[in-house]
Amino acid sequence: MIGIGISTRNCEDTIAEVIKTVDEGVTKYFPQQKSLIIVCDGFSEDRTMEVAHDTVTKTEKIVVTQRGGPGKGNGVKNIFQLSLERNCEN
Repeated sequence: MIGIGISTRNCEDTIAEVIKTVDEGVTKYFPQQKSLIIVCDGFSEDRTMEVAHDTVTKTEKIVVTQRGGPGKGNGVKNIFQLSLERNCEN
């Protein structure tokens, strides 16, 4: 399985387009591969998580709040942990 991670924080205006672009790329270039989009939100104060959750994709997608403290480093760590749990290739 291919895992694609997206780390976010207060991105409600752009996250839907990012997710759609990732979904289109995975669908086009890896049509035979099972894939997972992981959106890991770093404590957004806007509607980023709602928009990410509501964005329709062909690819399986999960949207989570990152564990640990704030910062992209923790977001990336969480993405890798979830990828390992789901047997993704990174």
